[in-house]
Amino acid sequence: MALDLTGIRNENEFYSDHYLRTNLESDLEQWVKERRATYGPTPPWERLKRSGRRFLEETEAFGRAHSAQERLTIQRAFIWQNLEALGFRSQDSLAQLESGILPVIAQATLQDRPHVWVMEALDGSDSGEDILQLPLDRCQVPEAPPDTNMEGLVSEAFFSEEPPRWILIVSFKVYVLLDRSKWSGRRALRIGWDELYNRPTRLATFQLIVLLLSRDSLCPAGGRGSMLDAIDQQSAKHAQGVSGSLKYALREAVELLGNEFLHYRRNVQRGAVYEGGVDANRLTVECLRYMYRLLFLFTVEAR
Repeated sequence: MALDLTGIRNENEFYSDHYLRTNLESDLEQWVKERRATYGPTPPWERLKRSGRRFLEETEAFGRAHSAQERLTIQRAFIWQNLEALGFRSQDSLAQLESGILPVIAQATLQDRPHVWVMEALDGSDSGEDILQLPLDRCQVPEAPPDTNMEGLVSEAFFSEEPPRWILIVSFKVYVLLDRSKWSGRRALRIGWDELYNRPTRLATFQLIVLLLSRDSLCPAGGRGSMLDAIDQQSAKHAQGVSGSLKYALREAVELLGNEFLHYRRNVQRGAVYEGGVDANRLTVECLRYMYRLLFLFTVEAR
């Protein structure tokens, strides 16, 4: 059975779609085998899955709340239940840049430099607005500058003097993982708890979330290589492999189209083929145009 990616959105190919759908499952199984003994009798994916009942109960309270402060209280209680399962611990002081204080509620450092920041976003009116467009609420940071949304704060953080490699934005219903090297293309990995907890979800999906979002994966201790860097490398290899296969498949398709046209011209239309009957360059261009139109339609259909 293929890996269930429901609730996990790979925006702008944060990782190669081909890799996620064909090879990630086997890598995940190997990672779970290696980590199971370390995590003990109640691994974090079990804790995440068990949070579903509480999420459904708190969703009603979150919707009934009369103020942003009430929603923040409900949100933080649930957020920390899941963040602790992912290996994060609360920090006492918030990160600060030139423009002001950032809503960083947890972090991980590598060689005494920031490596992972967990930033909190709040949908104070429960409007369902995209998490990156949510403004910084004053109940989160009293000194919050006006007209500042999470996307602007992320850009400022990534372009600061000591930027983190990873930023994990968390809210009550959505988590978004961002990589500094991929931010210019607005590539992101989005986890929708609403979608995960409102349907029967396989345990493997929660194992994948732990693999992608845990502190141990983002900033492993003891000098171990990051699992996410390994996934990135595998993803890039598969993307290159797909590109190479596509190149040869495109060439074969153009040859098939061209030969089919020549067959039709010669045997059905009874027209001249050789000695100036067909312009080879024009035929090549027309076949390429036809193929790119098909590729465009296939891409739209696949997405």
